Amino acid sequence: MKKILSVLLAVLLVASLGVTAFAAEEETVVLDDMGMTLTYPAEYSELKGVIFPYPMGAITRDPDMYLMAIYYFAMPKEQFNEIIDKGNQATEEENNALQAAEGTLGMVIATNASEEEFKSIFEGSEEEAGAAEIGKADGYTFLYGADSGEEYIAGIDKEYADEFTALQQSFAEVLKNGKFYAPVDPLASMVGLTFNFETVDVDGNKVTSEELFGKNEVTMVNYWGTWCGPCRGELAELGEINERLADKGCGIIGIVEDAVADDQETLKAAKDLLTENKVGYVNLVPNKDMAEILDQVTAYPTSFFVDKTGKILCTPIEGAAVEEYEKTIDALLKGEEKITRSAAPKAQENGLDCYRVIVYDADGNPVQGVAIQFCSNDMCNMAKTDADGVATFNMDEGMEYTVHVLKVPAGYEKDPGEYLTETTYSDVTIFLDKAA
Repeated sequence: MKKILSVLLAVLLVASLGVTAFAAEEETVVLDDMGMTLTYPAEYSELKGVIFPYPMGAITRDPDMYLMAIYYFAMPKEQFNEIIDKGNQATEEENNALQAAEGTLGMVIATNASEEEFKSIFEGSEEEAGAAEIGKADGYTFLYGADSGEEYIAGIDKEYADEFTALQQSFAEVLKNGKFYAPVDPLASMVGLTFNFETVDVDGNKVTSEELFGKNEVTMVNYWGTWCGPCRGELAELGEINERLADKGCGIIGIVEDAVADDQETLKAAKDLLTENKVGYVNLVPNKDMAEILDQVTAYPTSFFVDKTGKILCTPIEGAAVEEYEKTIDALLKGEEKITRSAAPKAQENGLDCYRVIVYDADGNPVQGVAIQFCSNDMCNMAKTDADGVATFNMDEGMEYTVHVLKVPAGYEKDPGEYLTETTYSDVTIFLDKAA
């Protein structure tokens, strides 16, 4: 497992802990971001500490590789939940207590990588990387690597140390008995949302989204923080990329996560970093106008790609991935990433006793063998389209279901869109582009 951690730390983004908390007494934990539903044994409700599974998102794509840390906190769950609920309002003392209590039981990986692709990423086989298979579903393999926790155990009270040691064995069994399915990428649901704001830049100048985005064919919006090492580490290269993008009618703007208009200390830190790294593009102070989008961010840096109106054109990129930014913009300029939520066809009632997802190609021909994910708030189902391009789902009426395309046959472009059904039985029609 240590080998997995050492490789991941080189590529992994910085994630915030204050996003999703799972109370230890919960019997069932649904982790759609990771493609897992876990059932805790009854005795877990009596734990002295807290188990905290934390999905960190995709660390690679094509092949996909999703990561989840299994944290343990050596503190009463009431104290843990109180600190988590405070979020950014937690005191330094509380944050220090949380950090001191934090240990790692292990890491889970969900991947559709081949054996050779896995070896290339981790410089060795699953066994050599310290990971063991715990399940398979929908083309994904789920792996778990336990952490010895020797140093952590030595630094916490005995009652928590004994519990952590016992959990090292029992939680591995919880994972093996979990329900597995394809991970649901929460970033995909952001496609089609629009940045529309009035704010100030770090120098105090008033700016609007209309004037910033209107002059570019595509703008990359880099959301970063002065406290974030990977964010700071890519600034110099972002400055160089921005200069090259000018020739394509594109550019970059930054949003400084921790900047506040009247906080001169943080503003100075941001400006010093921008000057030091020769960053010439505008960097903004976030405000409530951006909350609908930025409040969904769980990792830093996160980069969005928007059109002249500020509409997000494709799945955002999490983490410092400088090698991907220009490739993404070039693809967008060629129209290769043009599926957006706003472009999704509206679901229509079908008068049947089921929901249907119907998939056609650009010429109107049915596409067979498309894997469709059909999700309620509680669970997801998967089916493949038949010879008529139809996937059928026998679910209850009364709510909107979310539809994603998981896999497409050879010769077609994957559709990253998110679609919604009606609350009554209805059809959702999706058109796939043929691969270039």
